Amino acid sequence: NDWQGRAIEFYMDNGLRIDSSYTNKFNIRIGDSIVKNAKNWHFKVFRQNVIGVYEYYETYSMEP
Repeated sequence: NDWQGRAIEFYMDNGLRIDSSYTNKFNIRIGDSIVKNAKNWHFKVFRQNVIGVYEYYETYSMEP
């Protein structure tokens, strides 16, 4: 099983890495802002609207 061939990795400036495989349904784009609490597996995605203001988009889970 070559999961690496079907995965996308997002590397954040603070060292956080989010792996998205074909089984994950993360809809993350370049330019999105991601906020994650260190004590859980959830992260929030904020996306810019047409005037450039970040708005809450969705919460995802990275639970193993």
